[in-house]
Amino acid sequence: MCEDALRKAHKLRHRFLFPSEEEKRDFLAVKDARILDLGDTIFFLEPSETAPTEIRFATDSIERLFEAFARLKKFVGEGKRFVISLAEDETTKGAIAAVRGSLLAAGMEEREEHIGYRAKRLPSFPSEPSSAIGEIAEGETEKVYALALYLLDRAKFAMSLEGFRRFLSAEGNVCLVWREKDVKGFVLGRLYNDGESLFIRGLGVDGPYQGLGIGRALMQGVFVWAKKRGAKDSMLWVEKENVRARRLYERFGHVPYGDREATFVWRT
Repeated sequence: MCEDALRKAHKLRHRFLFPSEEEKRDFLAVKDARILDLGDTIFFLEPSETAPTEIRFATDSIERLFEAFARLKKFVGEGKRFVISLAEDETTKGAIAAVRGSLLAAGMEEREEHIGYRAKRLPSFPSEPSSAIGEIAEGETEKVYALALYLLDRAKFAMSLEGFRRFLSAEGNVCLVWREKDVKGFVLGRLYNDGESLFIRGLGVDGPYQGLGIGRALMQGVFVWAKKRGAKDSMLWVEKENVRARRLYERFGHVPYGDREATFVWRT
């Protein structure tokens, strides 16, 4: 049923679906994933006890999108919190603007805008990463997940604890952590494009340890990890207003390349 709905959704004109095959597989694996098929609009919802429910959707009717979200509200009930991420690239330029008005009219709050950064080559380093960096260990999952929610915000991180565990167990994914007795920072990486590209899923350093070079060290660690596995380039999303983070990524050769992502939060 889920796969039939996804095939139908891909035929609709305005699509804000799963950005990768991995995320689509994760959705299909969720037992309580929900689908609302309204004909010209289809919603895909992944409930979570620890993070806002993530909404993906496709529609043939921008004009009726407000009505579709009103019906979705009745479908899920009152008091639920959702996060919606809308992405566009050079081939779908204007996609976000086309639906933004309908989402705002439906009572959603636009949280922030992200821009895509890409490095055509992974940097080389004269030495190995710090010995304080290593892959996440058994027993650290919930600690790192809580740190990610705290540093990245639940709506931005948009991953349940169950989803985080699936991320960690998937081939080609990694979570590197910085330890000083306890975990003080992390970086999440995922290989894609047949292992030739690295996607940096998230980076965070606990407040008292920020500004000490730990973020740079974690970036070096994930680049070295990816290069050893054959990756040649990398990409990531960064908040448009986060100048400090953008400067960090630019130091490693990343530049904007035209992709945008807008995040909305919604409480029914």
